[in-house]
Amino acid sequence: MLSLKEIRQLLRDRALFIYTVYIFTANIIIAAGGQAMNCATPVVRVHDADQSVASRELIYRFQQPRFRFAGEVGSAAEALRLLDRGEAQMVLEIPSGFDQALRRQQPAHVQALIDTSQANIGYLASSYAARIVARYSEDWTARNIIRSGGDLRQVPSIRNEVRVWYNPGLNDKWFNTISELLTMVTVACILLPAAAMIREKERGTLEQLLVTPLSPLQIMLSKLLSMMLVMLCGTTVAVFGIMMPFYGVPFVGSVPLFFALTALYAFTNAGLGWRGHVCA
Repeated sequence: MLSLKEIRQLLRDRALFIYTVYIFTANIIIAAGGQAMNCATPVVRVHDADQSVASRELIYRFQQPRFRFAGEVGSAAEALRLLDRGEAQMVLEIPSGFDQALRRQQPAHVQALIDTSQANIGYLASSYAARIVARYSEDWTARNIIRSGGDLRQVPSIRNEVRVWYNPGLNDKWFNTISELLTMVTVACILLPAAAMIREKERGTLEQLLVTPLSPLQIMLSKLLSMMLVMLCGTTVAVFGIMMPFYGVPFVGSVPLFFALTALYAFTNAGLGWRGHVCA
């Protein structure tokens, strides 16, 4: 009965009720419309101080679809000014002597300056650049082995095969909605029990609860169980009412196991909210 009282109080608290409905409905929809990580094409400028065949080959690899090559610049200072003005997301600097270092089989260095004011594009630029340079290094090493008369088939190598088991199509909407749901469940599980206790103190009903035949443990469990039930209802609405019908997020696995683990997660995090309120 005390748990039902907590749910009724939540329904009567308009601000908290609207917030609870929002995080499991509209907030999921907003998260699904977030910026797609794989749609950004960083703009790259190049300062080539070497002007060699090797540097030209490396520059040629920074093209579509990973990068949008916007031309070369005459100096490093000009490259930094373009980066500061937002006219490029990355500046690739190739020092003089780059080609000679490679032909002597010595370490050759290049520098990538990346604008991370837009975190997604900055992350993509750094990831793409690292892969391109690594592939370029592998190709150059293979050429040196062939020139020296070696056989590439006899060279030890490690082949990395990436298999994406969940979301194999790397659909950003699936990732964003699920990530936002987990975040909101965590936040709400901590917030709602603490808000329930604060509401009891503000209205002066906490003392009335303490003089009832119920023990403090029973009072605490009633609040935690009621908030856990709210989380399960919100998760049901988010998964089966928004994510699956509107965005095609698949549900593969046991439904009872999913909700059992969700209930356990909500219960433990609600305990954190209760403990935080008591310590405060």
